Amino acid sequence: MIRRADIIAAARECLDTKFHHQGRLVGVGIDCIGVMVHPAKRLGIPHIDCTTYRARPDGITLIPHLERNLERIAVGEARPGDVLCFWWVRPNLPHHLGLLTDRGLLHAYAGVRKVVEHELTDDWRERIHSAWRYRGVEPWQQSDSL
Repeated sequence: MIRRADIIAAARECLDTKFHHQGRLVGVGIDCIGVMVHPAKRLGIPHIDCTTYRARPDGITLIPHLERNLERIAVGEARPGDVLCFWWVRPNLPHHLGLLTDRGLLHAYAGVRKVVEHELTDDWRERIHSAWRYRGVEPWQQSDSL
């Protein structure tokens, strides 16, 4: 079983990596999907990577990709180590991913051109479209420390 702390630790390896559309190289260039792919590769979680999406998100192709790779959960059930999907323009057009951590949100943020971890503020919470869990991850327990 995959530990949530290991998912977060692997994702934190991406911190400060420059934002690069369709990038997958930690320390060189990575995008929001790349940040979610990195822990899967690092921990041997089965996944299918996709780099055929456009730089201008269409809001349509992301959900089928998530359905192939992750287990959809209720947003209220999301815990550190789970993936959050966000929208920017319209609520029905999701196009950004971030990892929920014990500190907040870890993601490749195009706005600051790098991978960052920051508090999950109300502005971000309002834009959550859906929540997802890596398959095979350990169940969350209130007593878990990350």
